[in-house]
Amino acid sequence: MCGIVGYTGSKKATEVVLSGLRKLEYRGYDSAGIAYIDHHRLNVVRAVGRVDALAEKLSKEQQDAHTAIGHTRWATHGRPNELNAHPHCDLSGRIAVVHNGIVENYTALRKELQAEGAKFLSETDTEVAAVLIGKLYQGDLMKAVERAIERIEGTFAFAVISLDHPGLLVGARRGSPLAVGVIPNGGGMLLASDAMPMIAHTRHVLYMDDDQVVALEAGKLTLRKNGVTIDAQLQEIKWTAEETERGGYAHYMLKEIHEQPGALRRLAAGLVANPGSANGNVTSPQFNLPDMNLSDDELRKVTRVVICGQGTAFHAGLVGRNMIERCARIPVSVEYGSDFRYRDPVLDPTVLVITVSQSGETADTLGAVRMARERGCKTIGVLNTVGSTIARESNGAVYMHVGPEIGVASTKAFTG
Repeated sequence: MCGIVGYTGSKKATEVVLSGLRKLEYRGYDSAGIAYIDHHRLNVVRAVGRVDALAEKLSKEQQDAHTAIGHTRWATHGRPNELNAHPHCDLSGRIAVVHNGIVENYTALRKELQAEGAKFLSETDTEVAAVLIGKLYQGDLMKAVERAIERIEGTFAFAVISLDHPGLLVGARRGSPLAVGVIPNGGGMLLASDAMPMIAHTRHVLYMDDDQVVALEAGKLTLRKNGVTIDAQLQEIKWTAEETERGGYAHYMLKEIHEQPGALRRLAAGLVANPGSANGNVTSPQFNLPDMNLSDDELRKVTRVVICGQGTAFHAGLVGRNMIERCARIPVSVEYGSDFRYRDPVLDPTVLVITVSQSGETADTLGAVRMARERGCKTIGVLNTVGSTIARESNGAVYMHVGPEIGVASTKAFTG
């Protein structure tokens, strides 16, 4: 799990990106790096360790860039060292790329590019992607990225800049989350692996779908899929910048442990319109589920429920199984999405599949949603992120609204 931040606009880009990387440092801290365009040069600065090490190196350089990309790395291909740290460049040194995910066919692509004379400096799959984009570049950076992802197998979120286009930031995703932030009043554009680095600048976010490519310039957003331009649907982030701070606690996990009672009160207040009593008389509670998008008739046809999740979400599903079976007397099974999506489970249109994911982007859980929909099942996501991929691809959702969870060990999202 790594972090991506990119910015283009009127602000000092390296400061925006460094601030964003600090918000994403929990996603990876083997190394960090930044690429920026300044005075007709593409500059790359990388450091082993935390973002502070990168900031110290960057402080020694005179720069006033308005376009930059940055990355915090959790090593997959290649050891955690400066040579393997992102960003990586193409052979010309004029295109820089940061990447989350895994290019599954990178060995074949690397051999193909080496046969054409390419020499690689790192052990990473990301450098292969950068060299491929450079090879396919013919003056249109967005088109080069589109052509490259047609050749790439696996999962990715890319952020790409080029010295030939100093005010342009290009992104693409498949299976790994990537979001766009539109800063009001011409403040510029952001690209990041989640909304955390954006909230200090904007609440207007576009969550990209698989195989979409976006081109960002100051005041302009172009979104395409398979070469076809599509409308950008912005979502509004509900939480505030203050919620992403530690708030006086020693660390985020302790803060989020203490946030659980308040988060659960807000959750219950949002979902339960009638708490069960009025004037001392017991009444039936009325539930408010505006985003579930399933009618009473569709729910009455359900004969079995399957709950899918990974890790903590799976264990929340075990609790949910006990509750649903006790209250609704409908059989429930709980599955790891990674197992469920790769076997041949017994499904039919009377099975309701409930997926549980804090981010709404968990790859195996998303795969379970897609398989269930193909089999004719209705799907509901129990999620914390409005507008996430699982939310968009499910029939409906029930949102937890517990606020951002930064601690790696889940607390309030689990109880939510």
